[in-house]
Amino acid sequence: MSRIRRCLAALRGKGCRHGLAVLFLAVVLWVAAAALPAGVAGLGAAMRAGEPGGSLDVRSAAKTFDAAYREMLDFSGPLPVNRGAYIDLNGLMARLMGQRFVNDCVKLNNGHLAGFGGHADIPESWPHLVALCRRQEAAGKTFLFVLAPGQVSPYEPLEPVGYTNYYNGAGDAMLSALRKNRVPVLDLRAEMHAAGIRHAEAFFVADLHWKPETGLWAFIRILDELARMGAVAPVDPMYTDAGNYQTEVYERWFLGSSGRRTGRYFAGVDDFSVITPRFDTHLAVEIPTRGLQSEGVYAQTALDWRRLQSKDSYTEDPYEMYGHGNTDLVRYRNRQAPLDQRVLWLDDSFGNVVTPYFSLVFKEVEDLDMRYYRGDFARLYDAFQPDVVVVLVNATGTLQENTTHDFFPDGQTAR
Repeated sequence: MSRIRRCLAALRGKGCRHGLAVLFLAVVLWVAAAALPAGVAGLGAAMRAGEPGGSLDVRSAAKTFDAAYREMLDFSGPLPVNRGAYIDLNGLMARLMGQRFVNDCVKLNNGHLAGFGGHADIPESWPHLVALCRRQEAAGKTFLFVLAPGQVSPYEPLEPVGYTNYYNGAGDAMLSALRKNRVPVLDLRAEMHAAGIRHAEAFFVADLHWKPETGLWAFIRILDELARMGAVAPVDPMYTDAGNYQTEVYERWFLGSSGRRTGRYFAGVDDFSVITPRFDTHLAVEIPTRGLQSEGVYAQTALDWRRLQSKDSYTEDPYEMYGHGNTDLVRYRNRQAPLDQRVLWLDDSFGNVVTPYFSLVFKEVEDLDMRYYRGDFARLYDAFQPDVVVVLVNATGTLQENTTHDFFPDGQTAR
């Protein structure tokens, strides 16, 4: 596709109308040729369905041809052969035509992609979080709710005309309800804004998540907040100095969840960073449902390197390498950690690039994603007896199982 990139570069100059028309026609013909087998099959079916003698039902053939192309962009079924090429072409055409909305994604004013969905409902799950907070407080322990930002900032004019994002409103409603019930909260949207961190630098372009660099910043900020609350002692600055972490960048490696819906040429392909400590580490990591047990340095245990083995944008998701992403329960043990405390984390995928860093400073960390966890939470809670409970979700997570879960049903009590 290097020729297409050269064409795009040429079209940025003046006098590009003729070039644009030629390129538009070329791509249309390319797509038509790619869909030709299905189109021919549709024509044959249309002829057989017509009048005796095989007269052509043109309308039926056109519908069948169109359906064959749409099937390539349908994310609900099995992956068709060469599906990525179809998605790339579809996104390229949308970019050339100046479209902002493609396949349930929108291009924001900063060039990043965001998804559709969401609604204006006020989260009714806040009583579950209040109950969990009260259990911690009754035992003299700490609870903290952390709201991570979504792709759409409440402080920057990123939304194009015709697009409304409701998630920030849901997040605001959740924070308001928790504050009224004296639940400690940390709004990282406001923290990012106060620190002068813009969404364009904090988030991937073609994925809904924040970058690993932002996750490291969030770890440092949350740890500072826990220290301010008196829940933990200040740790050696070695752990919270970003300069003590090394970054390896994989260029043009990550086509995120939005990019896989719009293709490589609609918004581009992101670089992907792998951030690991420069200082000595030794962890034990266990994932019971996967039968995984490993022990060694942070890079070998907290990261799943299989996600980086192939640069296949449509089948691999390197974001999930962090913390063995989107897993029901991950257990971390660190005998040399400076804080001899047990921490229970309830998080969504935004925690992938945050929670593993806490295994560097706490001796025991258990990371639960309630979207996938099917065990008895109350029993796990009783057995683990966490000193600190942190719930970290992004603005969309206020309407998902991480906050809607009834942690202690039927009046169960923590012992």
